[in-house]
Amino acid sequence: HVSQRAGKYLQLGGGEPTRQLLRIVTPELRLELRSAIYAARQQDAPESRIVEFETDGGRRKIEVRVAPMDMPEHGRGMLLVLFQEHEPGVEALPPRTASAGPYIEPVVREIEDELLRTRDQLRTTVEQYETSLEELKASNEELQAINEELRSASEEIETSKEELQSVNEELTTLNHELKIKVDEVSHTNSDLQNLMSSTDIGVLFLDRQLNVKRFTPRAQDLFNVIPTDIGRPLAHVTHRLDCDDLHETAKLVLDSLRVVGRELTSRDGQRYLVRYLPYRSIEDRIEGVVLTFVDVTDLRDAVEGRRRSEAALVLTEERLGLALRDTPILIAVLDDPLAVVWGFLRNRELTGSADALLVLFPGDQGDQFIRVARDVLASRVGQRVELDLAVEISLITYDFRIEPRPGGLAVVGFDITPSKLAETTLLDADRRKDEFLATLSHELRNPLTPLKVALDVLNVATDPQQIAWCRDVMERQVAQLTQLVDELLDLSRITQGKIQLDRVNVDFALVMEARSRPRARCSSSTATSSTCSYRGKRCGSSATRAG
Repeated sequence: HVSQRAGKYLQLGGGEPTRQLLRIVTPELRLELRSAIYAARQQDAPESRIVEFETDGGRRKIEVRVAPMDMPEHGRGMLLVLFQEHEPGVEALPPRTASAGPYIEPVVREIEDELLRTRDQLRTTVEQYETSLEELKASNEELQAINEELRSASEEIETSKEELQSVNEELTTLNHELKIKVDEVSHTNSDLQNLMSSTDIGVLFLDRQLNVKRFTPRAQDLFNVIPTDIGRPLAHVTHRLDCDDLHETAKLVLDSLRVVGRELTSRDGQRYLVRYLPYRSIEDRIEGVVLTFVDVTDLRDAVEGRRRSEAALVLTEERLGLALRDTPILIAVLDDPLAVVWGFLRNRELTGSADALLVLFPGDQGDQFIRVARDVLASRVGQRVELDLAVEISLITYDFRIEPRPGGLAVVGFDITPSKLAETTLLDADRRKDEFLATLSHELRNPLTPLKVALDVLNVATDPQQIAWCRDVMERQVAQLTQLVDELLDLSRITQGKIQLDRVNVDFALVMEARSRPRARCSSSTATSSTCSYRGKRCGSSATRAG
């Protein structure tokens, strides 16, 4: 609170308005007011000060009183400041006592003068202090402004820090991606180096000036290059190829951007497929030429060998066709469902349908072939079977050999028709031989009986006629045995069925009479008798055998 008359003791300065009493009080009163306020707060008692100072209107004398006040509603530490102005000649000091003598007056004056000087010095010091305080206040304001600026700068720095942190994170991510890319490039470079080291192809990389940029180890087999030759012109590099226009061809490819390929021979006789290609970068820019050298010596030899093999195969097929044209063999390859994959029979292939082989079997022999084939497929064990085939207009017997193979069967049939005919002929010859032997046994038995009878008679005969008769019988039967032995030795007539009986009319009575004579002669000595009756007819027989 400020009273109405207190305004003449206050002085408002420029700048920011303030309610600080010590800042708005008249500068001449400021020091005494500060000391009085300090003393009143320390002693908690009223305190007064008298201040005299010069102004433009003359000399002034003001008493400053400070008294503590107890006002709980306004808080503690309330002070009441009173300004009272006195006349300059009026002393406000307490009256001196009568006991003070005249000798004290000079001392008091000297003390008062000293006090005045001290107050002037104190006032000067306070003014300097206030000036310094103002300067400090201005500096403080400047510092506050600087602090605000620094705060703004700090906020900007914080924002920049966040931005830098984001940029740092982006850079970290980018760095990680770049590291991955570098690793990939490193692995790719390693793979490329290993590929170039392990490949069997000579490669020579040239720049736009046709200088050597890079080469594979196999390129050193054709070119006299070492790692220090990187950057050396191609025209200065010696090689082992029978070609003198490598540089000109590479320049032509670089100018025309066309791929050139040709085959060259080295001085040691090796064949190489040489290709000239433009070197294209990732940006599709032409940055040089690539020369590749592929050793095709083995390939050429293989092609030549294949050509010779194909010619030999064609010749073999022709010879095989000629050999199989009249060969009685059937060859066929069947799949699992027994369909013909490939077959050959009597100079023609079994193609056109899956059952090209089965339709050739007559009657139920096709079913028999199917049964045997399925047994071979199930057991994976080969079998043999003899079956007939209707080929053209003939019925031919084949000995089939059916063997399992991956995915089907292999069938080979041999024509055994001549063998079968020969077997039939042999069986017929054997039958005729058996018939001949049976007849021969009977024929041999016939002469033996008269011989035995003649021998028996000869043993007991004493009559010369009987003895002559026995000799005659024995000679006749021995001749007949000789003739039978000669016929037995004629094997060709036996096998060919050329034995024939010479049939003549024989009087059976004479035969029986000739047969009965030995018996009659024997009967005469042994008292036996025999009776034979016949009708007197003739029959056709061999006279020798009948006799």
